[in-house]
Amino acid sequence: MGRDAKRKKQARRDQRERQKRRIGHPWLPKGERVSSVGQAIKDGTISSRTEAARSTVGFLVHTYSDLQQQNPGGSACGGPLLVHVDGAFQCTAGCPGGTTVVHVPEALHFCDYADRLGITADELGHVCPACTAAGAAVHPDALSVCPGIEIHHRDRTTTCSLGSSCPGEDTLHASGQSCGLFEPCDGCGIPAPLLA
Repeated sequence: MGRDAKRKKQARRDQRERQKRRIGHPWLPKGERVSSVGQAIKDGTISSRTEAARSTVGFLVHTYSDLQQQNPGGSACGGPLLVHVDGAFQCTAGCPGGTTVVHVPEALHFCDYADRLGITADELGHVCPACTAAGAAVHPDALSVCPGIEIHHRDRTTTCSLGSSCPGEDTLHASGQSCGLFEPCDGCGIPAPLLA
């Protein structure tokens, strides 16, 4: 059995163990009662997070509120549920799903907190540039994703809504659109937005 296979096998064992401890009986490291998401909301630093991550947090809060109203006595997962900078989210406790079961507020963490929770990249189905899970930098699924909008022009060139803050034109973008849809494009000769 190779080194990678052993590491993956151990990651699956660790994940199963966390699942046993967390589903129905939320467990957190001793003394930890506020998640990194909760702390960011409390401190007001959530505004420094990407729009995609903030939208995901809002979506999850509304989803869990609805699930709690539908089934007040239902089981809850203690996570951790990681929210990535590109808006993706995943629970590493092995519960039925991030939006299928209520996650306690202390379960929500940003992915740059993964290393403090002992999560490895082998346990993650999605790895983003901000993930701090052990092995994330060399994980084969690690993609650099620009949170900006890639704008496609008529002359087949592309620009990014972030301008010079974009990591590069060859970087995968979170979304894309044709130029001139919502704003005029002087370079392509579109004087007014096509959709107003």
